[in-house]
Amino acid sequence: AAAAAAAEADAAAAAKLQLPSVPYKTKAAGVTVVSLGVVQQDRGAFADKKYVFPVGYRATTVKGSWLKEGAKTTYTSEVIDGGGGFPLFRVTAEDDADNHITGSSMSAVWKTAFQKIRKRADVSVSGPQMFGMSDAVVAAMIGALPGY
Repeated sequence: AAAAAAAEADAAAAAKLQLPSVPYKTKAAGVTVVSLGVVQQDRGAFADKKYVFPVGYRATTVKGSWLKEGAKTTYTSEVIDGGGGFPLFRVTAEDDADNHITGSSMSAVWKTAFQKIRKRADVSVSGPQMFGMSDAVVAAMIGALPGY
């Protein structure tokens, strides 16, 4: 029921500003935003100078599997309530759903994911891009959410 209410709020906010609704596929990294989540307006740690981190925000992308070389899988990026007043960022591979990567930044979790995918330590990745949050349309969609 909460997911349905959040989806309805996402659609209403997007319609008000003539923004697309979710699911929305970003231009970069093949990321599809599937839920915008809920803005935590009274919790300062759920935003920084560049981004707002709505709890329940989810995006997916297809990349190489870290389990099966040569295979592709869908990865889900999420913003979750870490308790203690801080967001946590989580990446889950569809083909290894019991083994989440969870951390305190978008870049940290995606760096770990790419280290596992590429089987090497020296990787560079933009967490905000992999979460879809660096996309201007996604930023505007989040900015249109109630409580922003």
